Amino acid sequence: MKFFQKHRALAVLSVLLAVLLAAVLILVLISVKQNETILVTDYTVSHEQIPASFEGKRIVQVTDLHNKDFGDQLPTKVAAQHPDVIVITGDMISRNSEEMQAAVRQIRALTPIAPVFYIAGNHEGRSPVYAAFSDALQECGVTVLENRGVTWEVNGEQVQLIGAFPPEFGTYLSRDLTPLIDESQYAIVLLHHPDQFPTAVDCGADLVLSGHTHGGQIRLPLIGALYAPEQGLFPTYDVGQFEKDGATLIVSQGLGEAALMRILTPPEIVVVTLDSPHV
Repeated sequence: MKFFQKHRALAVLSVLLAVLLAAVLILVLISVKQNETILVTDYTVSHEQIPASFEGKRIVQVTDLHNKDFGDQLPTKVAAQHPDVIVITGDMISRNSEEMQAAVRQIRALTPIAPVFYIAGNHEGRSPVYAAFSDALQECGVTVLENRGVTWEVNGEQVQLIGAFPPEFGTYLSRDLTPLIDESQYAIVLLHHPDQFPTAVDCGADLVLSGHTHGGQIRLPLIGALYAPEQGLFPTYDVGQFEKDGATLIVSQGLGEAALMRILTPPEIVVVTLDSPHV
């Protein structure tokens, strides 16, 4: 009797393992296909300080390319969103490689579409070719925001676009951001690491655009993101829209892979439409 019970248990275990392996294989096959097609995710952000002239203005966010080459797909998808500005929030190259031509080529293709603003991510912060990469982007007409801000003006009304350095450059967010933000204007902060959102809000940020997490890189049905750097297991700021004290954080899961394959986190660009209450 015990012999049959033991074999029955082994048979059940074998079936469960086979089902699990089949599920993993299906997830991998789905992800392989997903990872070659860029999704577009739309958000609308409202705030009292968004001027009337900025009603309906569109920001396209591109992030975490890691030198992956999407060919014409990336500029075509971005152009189709009719952006007023394009922001790039870091990790467009990878720290363990000196290759940067795919990233430069694709960013260059974005510059005829709309003004492009760029900040570095942690991979640029550790890359031996960051200086050359930054120079190449500026030669393409990209505005590199290295802990500085610029004014975005429409019909005489203004909002701020501010770029923050990643920690890899040895800066401190609270020290570096506060002098850059004019609290009388709507402040859009490009910040690679979303875990620093609460500090950015304390500094006066109204809208923070981040990447870095890759949406958790691996997401499971009903569970979501398993892990994100700096946040650990089951991260809070994995992907999507978050609110704190009247400020908004939007985290894009980005485009490329740093190491592991993306599982159920397809490449995406983000479109943020501004909504002014003064219209």
